[in-house]
Amino acid sequence: MRMTNYVIPYWLMDNYYHLLIKSLDVNLSQALRQLNAICAQKFNKIHNINNIIGFLFQERMLITLLLFFMFMLNGTLLEAKRILEVEGRAEVRITGITPEEGWRIAKRRARADAIEKASGIRLLGSTVVKNGKLIADYIKTLSRGLIIGEKIIKQEGDWIKETKPWIPVYKIAIKAKVAIPENKRKIRLFTSELNKFSFLDGEKAQITIFALDNVYISIFNISADDKVKMLYPNPYMPYKIITPNKKYVFPDPDSGVRLQIMVTKGHKEDTEAFFIIGLPAEKQYRNVFSIFKNKKTYGLSEFFKLLCKTVDIDAITDEFLPYSVKARKRDKK
Repeated sequence: MRMTNYVIPYWLMDNYYHLLIKSLDVNLSQALRQLNAICAQKFNKIHNINNIIGFLFQERMLITLLLFFMFMLNGTLLEAKRILEVEGRAEVRITGITPEEGWRIAKRRARADAIEKASGIRLLGSTVVKNGKLIADYIKTLSRGLIIGEKIIKQEGDWIKETKPWIPVYKIAIKAKVAIPENKRKIRLFTSELNKFSFLDGEKAQITIFALDNVYISIFNISADDKVKMLYPNPYMPYKIITPNKKYVFPDPDSGVRLQIMVTKGHKEDTEAFFIIGLPAEKQYRNVFSIFKNKKTYGLSEFFKLLCKTVDIDAITDEFLPYSVKARKRDKK
């Protein structure tokens, strides 16, 4: 019987050995018994031993399951060094927003700081947020790393009293686990664009995707409250291969589905994003995103953790399309 096991390193001692094995099957015990038998037979033959009593190796084999910070993604082993635990910090100084919005913006910027530290690439510079532009720009850091776990370790509010009115300050620190892709695909599978990047409440969005190779596409929305929802595929628009030199428009104008952008109730303005994932049009990826149909929405770190468990992040081409949505001004009566 053919067995699929790979020896990564090994240590050969006087009368025993150590192996670190990547096993793709559940036959590890049988594989080691066969290995021991072959080694014993060859040892006996080399040393002309025909009447050996006992075993060549000391005692029976001991198999220990090693739990590293690793992912087994469609047969691809992501080494532990890809998962980094770092601290992210942020300080938000913006007037005209609710405390809820202030803390959410601060948490987003802290996540971006954690990703920047884990990836070693500084994209935003300051950890201090003073305007809405940085709120959108932070989303771009998500393409450098995926936060798969986070915990708030410090959170405190303050005021800048030298100004009138006083400016609220939201300070936060998080401990985050960040997965960093190491062998990012050099060949992109698609490009995409949004019909506009600033919407009024109730306006409709449209995403255009240009395939550069045969590709499976999935589209998600990251909402203002950091919830992730899969938009495509859906019951009205099934999963299909998008071929090169053709553009795909979402939602399909002929489907009757419209993508309406809404501001969160009670908010003046929100910043959200569309997250588009492309995978090679290969059999192993055909229904890979069906796992996200189990829930309507996912928390941000919950989503990326499940994504890492589901697919090889090095095979992904991804694009973030951030946008803002503003509440309409009410007519004065």
